[in-house]
Amino acid sequence: MWLDGMRKRQVSGLFGSERTDLHEARDTIASILEILSMFSLPTRALSREVFQKKCEELSREVLLGPLDISHGRARRECYREIRHTVRNQRRIESSEYLAQKNAGRVLIEELVKNLERSLAEKDKDGREILAMLDDVMSAVETGDLQEVKNFAGRTAAKIKEIIERERAREQADLMELSHKLAKMQEELQIVKDEAERDPLTTLLNRRSLDAQLEGAIKNFEITGAKTALFMMDIDDFKQVNDIYGHQFGDTVLKSISRTVERSFLRKDDIVARYGGEEFAVVCRDVDESTAFILGERARRAIEKLQVLLEDMTLKVTISVGWAVAQKGESAENLVRRADQMLYEAKAAGKNTVRPLG
Repeated sequence: MWLDGMRKRQVSGLFGSERTDLHEARDTIASILEILSMFSLPTRALSREVFQKKCEELSREVLLGPLDISHGRARRECYREIRHTVRNQRRIESSEYLAQKNAGRVLIEELVKNLERSLAEKDKDGREILAMLDDVMSAVETGDLQEVKNFAGRTAAKIKEIIERERAREQADLMELSHKLAKMQEELQIVKDEAERDPLTTLLNRRSLDAQLEGAIKNFEITGAKTALFMMDIDDFKQVNDIYGHQFGDTVLKSISRTVERSFLRKDDIVARYGGEEFAVVCRDVDESTAFILGERARRAIEKLQVLLEDMTLKVTISVGWAVAQKGESAENLVRRADQMLYEAKAAGKNTVRPLG
């Protein structure tokens, strides 16, 4: 969504002339950077948040940088940095993927070795029992009933010992396997959560929001329960970063995310960080008469929010745009309409909700 805003500024600087091939190439590069930032994998070496910020900065340079020949060196440095950033991110993702793959292979090899050892031990016990049975048969052939009784007793005791030992080993193996599977399940859940959530705010990310919105629209088509989409953007957030720094900007983002969550109280309400300083909320079973009330409640809650910065407090505001799904409407079009309302809220002076109730 930050890319859409930059595109609007880029088009406004063309003085109404048609887009050239160069503009199209720059727009394509910026789109690729946005896609890479949206679907980057979480790594231990480089957080998704850092990579997304870097892609946003590079997209801004590509779209808003000068076009004339005198700035050719600056453009080449920008493109060189794009190549370096993308190549470094893919190298880190590939390295960590291979490390996880190797760890899984070691676990499988360990399980196979345990099975092979267990089978080898069973063969040894089998040979020992066969030898004892041979002694029993020899005693039978000699007609010494006492020897038959002694050998049979020792064989029965040995079989009982083997059965009890195998039972204990199997229980131990099952317990160990159960622990390993539980640990693997926990790790998979962590990976799933990381893939679905924004690392800074812990809200759902854009990809998860898109999936939830598709489900809500399908439910609306089946049941008729209307679905409302809210798009929210922090007003003048760039100034917060420029004046107070990105670290405090992150604090503002986390404070606003918690406040937005508290403004939408139902367990079915889906709150997500849509990208940059933008948030989105999907509410099921909400019509036009209720949507404005919910958007206004969130706006007022942010307006009352005070973010602490050392010995001072900072007040921030948001602009809100909303739209209610119509029959046969796609999720993409619903997002476009809500985003247009957000644009109108910004144009109306910010810290407001559009459309009005």
